[in-house]
Amino acid sequence: MRIQDITIFSLLLPAVILKMVAVNSRYTALAGLIRQIHQMARHTGEQTRPPTILYREVGMLETRITFVKFSLFFASLSFLFNLLAVGSHILSAYSMSAVLFIATLASLSVAILLFLYEISCSTEALSLHIADIRQSGR
Repeated sequence: MRIQDITIFSLLLPAVILKMVAVNSRYTALAGLIRQIHQMARHTGEQTRPPTILYREVGMLETRITFVKFSLFFASLSFLFNLLAVGSHILSAYSMSAVLFIATLASLSVAILLFLYEISCSTEALSLHIADIRQSGR
């Protein structure tokens, strides 16, 4: 291992943090949406959408929140692995730091793939709303 390796390990730290912030903001937005739907479901007299749309959306939200949760978990895990890789490199445990860096990349890759899948689910949920708007306009 070369001294430049620690630079590569350290450069990944901000990227992981930014990933975690992005996923956490999606989680917050989903939580707000779930609370809003919960209020709509409780006040059945004030509903603006048919219950079937509401229940389909709840199913999609459950899936999305699960993917966001696991994406945040794997992003956090990659941050931990990256910190351990930097620490191992500083302590001259070069083979351990290489293994931990590979674990960092693997965890971050899983987090990004889960995030991409959640985005596709989000697009599907928006298509549900667009279809509802088109039906009610007829």
